[in-house]
Amino acid sequence: GFTHSDGGHEISLSSGTYLIPANVPMPSTVARAAPGILLTLSGSEVPGGRAEQGYMRNADNHNQASVHFSGVIEVSGSQKLQVGMWQ
Repeated sequence: GFTHSDGGHEISLSSGTYLIPANVPMPSTVARAAPGILLTLSGSEVPGGRAEQGYMRNADNHNQASVHFSGVIEVSGSQKLQVGMWQ
């Protein structure tokens, strides 16, 4: 029930229930960055679709983190899933 092209920034989903695992590793040069990710369906935030457990001190070579999300989402009709991130 999904389509995706390499290099694309979204996944097209048809109606159904989906288990969505996401793991986003990221580096940063920002001191004390607290990265997170946000899942959206066709531009609307997925309920419970935030993951904000990352932390990068950016000292003593601690400049990488990985943020994880796993959850079930319900899709009605055809929608586009996107995973956005911030630091």
